[in-house]
Amino acid sequence: MLIGYKDSIGKRSGVLAVTKTGHRVYIGPRVQSLGFAGLAKVGDTRILGANVAIILDIYHEALGKASSHQLHRRSVRVNLYSIVTMTSTQGNFTCPLPKMVKKIHYCWFGGKTPASVVANVTEWKRLNPDFEFYEWNDDNIDVAEYDFGRKAIRDKRWGFLVDIIRPLKLFTEGGFYIDADVEMIQPLNLLESEGDNLIIGYMYDCALGTAVVYSPQGHPLIGEILAEYHKVREEAWPVSNSVFTDYFINSVPGFRLNGGRWFNREQRISLYPKEFFEQPAYRKGSGMAIHHCSGSWMPENTHSNFKVTTGTSSHRSKWIRRKIRTLIALICSEYLPVYIRSKLGLGSNMKTPWKY
Repeated sequence: MLIGYKDSIGKRSGVLAVTKTGHRVYIGPRVQSLGFAGLAKVGDTRILGANVAIILDIYHEALGKASSHQLHRRSVRVNLYSIVTMTSTQGNFTCPLPKMVKKIHYCWFGGKTPASVVANVTEWKRLNPDFEFYEWNDDNIDVAEYDFGRKAIRDKRWGFLVDIIRPLKLFTEGGFYIDADVEMIQPLNLLESEGDNLIIGYMYDCALGTAVVYSPQGHPLIGEILAEYHKVREEAWPVSNSVFTDYFINSVPGFRLNGGRWFNREQRISLYPKEFFEQPAYRKGSGMAIHHCSGSWMPENTHSNFKVTTGTSSHRSKWIRRKIRTLIALICSEYLPVYIRSKLGLGSNMKTPWKY
């Protein structure tokens, strides 16, 4: 619940937020003039921070990077991501949380689900006990409507079959889609107040990730991305990251491919940096998940001995290696020109050679 607040002197107003974990968070305009939320002070039960209207744009970039050491108590930081729709006001108001679709969809095709994947999903269930889980496999899917899906089944290219299931289930049922090799760090309920938005993150600074995607049932943008698969050339095999990234670049008003946090209330889109769902964050507990890129989509990995490779090295070593890998990916990416233009504040479209 968010409650409008005005102090007894009457010279400032703000918002008092009560999070689902019981934290009382006062957010007032005092810090807004400084332009840097990192100056906020953190206590056991309250935070003095920036005005709600600017938390959305600078909270992760400024406070998350420069002052993450301040936010180590009771996952307060993730809860603050949710306080984004209200502005300071005089008088009282309330805002109920939107209803999140508490379903998790994942896929395994080409054989029996490996023990490593079962163990990983068991950990998801431990963190999200109030969610329903759906495994989509050879026995319970129907993609006959899509040439791309039939082609994937014919050629046993299971990763591309997943690329149809992802938007199809998100659009028709809603919930989270999660790749089988994703390590979940924090419970998904922390995103509950964004339950009416499409929630997605970057994989690299210049490409969207699809290992973790949330959508309410019937979100129009997911429906439009699903329709893109009717336009795929017969000889083309576009990966889902390209389908999503191309669509956002060419069809989502106001979107800039710059790797940063972006929220669009009108279109109900909530986009997070790459360290939120895909890449290791500097502090492991700062992100929601890590995509380990174990190659579960490769045909040769459909056997029952497949393992989700989390590695044996320290988290900091993984962070360094993945930082190097993502930098190389950025430099080599087809999206680099669009990324540069976006960083300069310029709009840019691009051709999609995989489409009719």
